[in-house]
Amino acid sequence: MTLTCQTRLESYRKMQPHLAKRRREVYNYILEETRKGNSVTDREIAKGLGRPINTVDNRRGDLVKMGLVVAYGCKFDVETRRRAVAWKAEASK
Repeated sequence: MTLTCQTRLESYRKMQPHLAKRRREVYNYILEETRKGNSVTDREIAKGLGRPINTVDNRRGDLVKMGLVVAYGCKFDVETRRRAVAWKAEASK
């Protein structure tokens, strides 16, 4: 893990108690998938957490603003038949 990744991970751990519950759930899901080498779309996050997509995309947006999650590329969404942005946790890069 690079020094930048270590410092971001340390920052996240310090912020963890202050993150709202759903934001923390979304981040932990993205982080877990990133550690497996996967990127995830908002729809995949929603399905993985068993939550409606409208409760996920805003929380993920907050995490992007905080610098904890970054756009990684695009994936084809079979349900919408469109490309969707895929996300990864920044701390694990």
